Amino acid sequence: MKKTFLMIAAAVAFVMAFTNCNKEEEHELVDPLEGNHMVEATIHAEVSGAFTKALAIELNYTDFEGNAETVLVNGNYDGTNTVFDKTIWTKVDDKEKEATVRIKTTLGDIDTYKAEVAPWALKCNVVVKRDGNVIQNYGDTETETMAGIPIYDPNLIRANWADWAHKIVNDMFGGDGSKQFVITVNPQEIICELK
Repeated sequence: MKKTFLMIAAAVAFVMAFTNCNKEEEHELVDPLEGNHMVEATIHAEVSGAFTKALAIELNYTDFEGNAETVLVNGNYDGTNTVFDKTIWTKVDDKEKEATVRIKTTLGDIDTYKAEVAPWALKCNVVVKRDGNVIQNYGDTETETMAGIPIYDPNLIRANWADWAHKIVNDMFGGDGSKQFVITVNPQEIICELK
């Protein structure tokens, strides 16, 4: 009888130990970002072609450490400083961290660019990665004219191409850049949203 009781007790102890082990393993999987994961966000803004005489981009960002910067892309409407790239990053730990990006466009003097007929392009986006894998590509868009169409011509049915491109960027970041793209990193998740 004692042997039977001991065998039953040993079996119960084994099952309990196995169950506890499984519970610990399940607990380890609850936090998908636990450990030394890297989160990075690359901000890209670009003005090219005839639009370098038409449009500037004002870009404001705050990195995960709270450092803020304002950059003017093509601020002089002269074809210089027309591309901006910046990567900000953080390691996942037990604190919540936030980074923000705000973009708005500024149109130049219509008289200086309304006759331009060269193709142009406008790009603005934020790519968020975890451990090198893309989890969000916000604003991945490009607007471009057809060759030979002026970027400003009030006689065309589609009228003002510059205002059209201006509106696209403003819509991405909420009416003239009034909203910002926010990247929140905490031990449980990465949240990317327009606020």
